[in-house]
Amino acid sequence: MQAQKLSTAVRTIAPKTHPFTDADLNQDWVWGSHAEGVRVAPIGTYHELRALGVVLTTRRSQQTQLPTMAQHTLTQYHVAQRDLQTLLPGVTFIA
Repeated sequence: MQAQKLSTAVRTIAPKTHPFTDADLNQDWVWGSHAEGVRVAPIGTYHELRALGVVLTTRRSQQTQLPTMAQHTLTQYHVAQRDLQTLLPGVTFIA
């Protein structure tokens, strides 16, 4: 399933980007219409993925039955869980 591949990719890259220093984040980075630098690259990628999700959902809804309310709700939970998994490597827990 493609969603699992994407989820695995996010889980793999997130811990590698959290230790970036300011010098790392200030490097130039250009991809497509994005030329904001490394610091903004993850949010640009996130926006592209969300836009792709809208396109795919629209195409699927035109060809087949719309997702049920339960399926749509579950999708939102999956998105929130992946967002949280991306943030956790940068969190320091103090006991």
